[in-house]
Amino acid sequence: MRPLLLEITGIGPFVDTQHIDFASMDDRALFLIHGPTGQGKSFIFDAMCYALYADTPAGREGHLKSDYLPVGVEPVIEFRFRLGGDEFRVRRSLKYDRPKKKGDGVTTSPETQILIRLNPDGTDGEVLAEKKNEVNSHLKTLLGLEAGQFRQVVMIPQGDFRRLLLAGSDDREELLEKLFDTALYKDIQARLKEMEDEADLDEGTQQRRLELIKNDLVDLWRAEDLNPAAEAPFMVRLTDVGIELEGKVSLLADADAAASAGRDKAVSEWEQAGILNEFHQRLNELQAEQTDIENSGISMKKLEEKLEQDSRALALKESHAELQKARRAVRTAEGELKAAVSQLDLALDGKKSLDTRSVKAPEWREQIGILDRRIRISAALRDEDSRRKSIRHKIDEAGNRLEAAEDSRRIWSEKNEILIRRRADLDESLAALDSKGTREERQKLIHRLETLVSLRNEHSGYLESIIRFGERASGAQKRKDAASSVLTNLKDCRELNLAGVLAASLEEGKPCPVCGSVHHPVPSLPGDAPSTEEFESAESELSDSDSFITETRTLADTARRQAEEASDRIVVIEESMGEDADNAPDRIRQINEDIGREEDLRKELELLLGRQLPELSTESERITADIEQNGQDLKNLKGQLDEMEAKWNIAMSHWPADDAEAAPVPAELPELIDNWDSEKLELSDNLSALARDEKSISGNLISAETDVGVRKEHRRKTLDDLTVREREFAASLTESGFKDETALEAALTAAESVEKDRSVLEEWKNRKKENTVRLEETRKLIENRPQPNLNVFDQARRKASDIASETAGKYASSRENLRKMESLRLEFKNLESESRKKEHRNAVLRLLSGQVRGTLPPKISLNRFFLARRLEEVLIQATLRLSLLSRGRFTLKRRDEGKTAAAQAGLDLLVSDAWTGTERPVNTLSGGQLFMASLSLALGLADVVQARSGGVRLEALFIDEGFGTLDDEALQGVLRVLNDLRENRMVGVISHVPELKRQIADRIEIYRDDPGSSARLVTGA
Repeated sequence: MRPLLLEITGIGPFVDTQHIDFASMDDRALFLIHGPTGQGKSFIFDAMCYALYADTPAGREGHLKSDYLPVGVEPVIEFRFRLGGDEFRVRRSLKYDRPKKKGDGVTTSPETQILIRLNPDGTDGEVLAEKKNEVNSHLKTLLGLEAGQFRQVVMIPQGDFRRLLLAGSDDREELLEKLFDTALYKDIQARLKEMEDEADLDEGTQQRRLELIKNDLVDLWRAEDLNPAAEAPFMVRLTDVGIELEGKVSLLADADAAASAGRDKAVSEWEQAGILNEFHQRLNELQAEQTDIENSGISMKKLEEKLEQDSRALALKESHAELQKARRAVRTAEGELKAAVSQLDLALDGKKSLDTRSVKAPEWREQIGILDRRIRISAALRDEDSRRKSIRHKIDEAGNRLEAAEDSRRIWSEKNEILIRRRADLDESLAALDSKGTREERQKLIHRLETLVSLRNEHSGYLESIIRFGERASGAQKRKDAASSVLTNLKDCRELNLAGVLAASLEEGKPCPVCGSVHHPVPSLPGDAPSTEEFESAESELSDSDSFITETRTLADTARRQAEEASDRIVVIEESMGEDADNAPDRIRQINEDIGREEDLRKELELLLGRQLPELSTESERITADIEQNGQDLKNLKGQLDEMEAKWNIAMSHWPADDAEAAPVPAELPELIDNWDSEKLELSDNLSALARDEKSISGNLISAETDVGVRKEHRRKTLDDLTVREREFAASLTESGFKDETALEAALTAAESVEKDRSVLEEWKNRKKENTVRLEETRKLIENRPQPNLNVFDQARRKASDIASETAGKYASSRENLRKMESLRLEFKNLESESRKKEHRNAVLRLLSGQVRGTLPPKISLNRFFLARRLEEVLIQATLRLSLLSRGRFTLKRRDEGKTAAAQAGLDLLVSDAWTGTERPVNTLSGGQLFMASLSLALGLADVVQARSGGVRLEALFIDEGFGTLDDEALQGVLRVLNDLRENRMVGVISHVPELKRQIADRIEIYRDDPGSSARLVTGA
């Protein structure tokens, strides 16, 4: 991957668009990204990494958007790069706030991204992906590296140099796993651990299941009142109980059949009695219904008479309704006429009020013109006053910033004095620790003490194993004795039943194999001879027990020999160490605390010299610049304010002399403008309302006069119609026989139920007819048979049913218990055989799992073994560069054994010092030595990862910081290494070290801008 162009807008401290043209540099250029601390050098790397992988080395992908970015400006990263013969452009925009297209407020625009393959002329070509996941996946395929691999071999971020070098064994394993694919080996380890856990769980489950089966069988025996001989073997007792239970089930089956027959007979008799009883109940109900029907005959006669009168009343219903309608029409017409007269009176009153208001209209129009002039002039004065206030506010802010810069200068002086005193304290503390011996001597003592503690733990573990194997051997011996007893009993049983076994094979007419006779009148009865399967099971149990005893005793002998060897080694170490061996854990903790404290002090000193003091120097320059800048800003703002005051005086002179209102003061302007606006609005509303009312009242007056005439004519017509209706209704009422209109209305009210009355009468007639027919049919069905007593039949049925249910329950329970007993017996036998086989297999599985996972000697897992081989390749490449940088003094090595006996081995690092002839941990290197070793390891790792990544071609390498800890000689060595690297790639370095700026001609310089920072490309300087 060869970078060509990076464009960023609104990213980190870079607010304005920055163009970094990598294509203008040579393909083998060594360039420097240089600038003050905190101005955004690392954001250049972050932007390129985010463009390719949507994350950043420092984990700040969620905080890339600039804090200075105005609302509505889109933050964008666009990166062009070359892979082989093709060029690509990836563009990613971040989420940002922009003004809404409609209405006030802001809305959030989502992030976008696009990946394009460029045409040979540099224009956009094929769009490869536009969704985030698709863009990420496509770029990963093109580059051939994961994000973690890319940061280790192409873009090495600040702090990651030392991470791999100083990491603990477990952390280094995790880092290497991300770079080299070890998923297969970890899956094998995990699967073996799962199989081992499953085996332990399975063994425990099987043992618990065997005990549960035994308990279930004993419960079944007790439930059936069966008590086999306690001294007999369990399988023999189980056979005896089964035979006894089979006999009991046979007797219960006969009893169940007899009880079922008795129950069926009693049920049939009870059902017949119930049917006859229902017929008698129906006859009684029908006779009672017949009496009720006859009693209601008189009321039905009266109902027929009422229906005749209802018919006459209904004939006059329509005529009566028309009369009522005519009366209502007259009342409605009179009400409408009265309302129309009221509306005419209101219209006349409105006309009088309108004439009075029209007189004030000219005065209102004149006042509106005066208010317009006041508002226009006052608004201009208000805007000018607002600008004066803004300038005064900026003057206050500039003064505050100037005071803050002066305060920062005082704080800087105090910090500087504190750091100088702290450096003296650190030098004194480190000298005191050095007086307790060299770090190498203390590390060797810790190693010997840890070895002693580990041997003591191993010795205790071997003793526990001896006791555990002894207990297992004792248990196996008991199993062997029990199996031998069972086999002896089976043989005795078979000898006692040999005659019966022989008799079972005799056939009439065929000679006996013993006496030769072809007639067999009284053959011996077969007994309970054991089966071949029982013999094989007993013999297998005896053989398995004997094998397990031999194996367990062998393991116990091995553990005893290992315990003796560990004890001998403990004695040798204790004699050589003297009193230090008495309390080894406390001594280890004390020495480690001293080493840890020394590391903390050296790190603090390195931080103080490498960052804090240089940062204070940079901060001093920044504070001085702030004081000068803010002083100049304050002077400029005061000049602007003087100009504003002159403009204000000119504006005040424009107030009209003929206005009744005096020129306002600035504080009153907003309130006066609001009052004049309100007064103008009120006068305008009055004129508009006057115009609307003139039009409305004229129309209303004409409409009211017309409506009164129409209503008078309508009332006359309704009165004429009412007179005709009353004359016609009076004639019809006389002919119908009703006395008057009141009598007719009462009859019509009664006639509302005419349909219901007809239905009631018809229902009564049908009911009388149906009752007569059903009464005759029921008398024929009874045939003079008396009504039965159902209680007698029901008691007989219940008694027979209870007897049958009890018998069936006993039969079903015993039969189910017999089935369960046979099933449990077979399961118990199969589980015992399977359990013995699994114990042998699981022992082999545990041994294999312990070796592969590194819990057993030599304490290195399969995953670590693979990574150790890769680490060896990395160390070969790293040592070549470290030897050059250290002038042949240092080489990196891998330690085969772990730091402690309990720790996993294979990934711990040592540095070999050719000047002292010693090997020591890498964390004992000084600051500058540590940086050289870290850089060498990082570059070696880049070489190996590139070689192991399917031939991925890396045309660029970027390194972030770390050069400030080097002296001039070491820095020159690093520059030689970087120059060697650029033989086949572009190399970029981030640093604020001045010496690098003098020696590297091509630079991307980061400088402070307002607001934020900016970048410029300098070549060949």
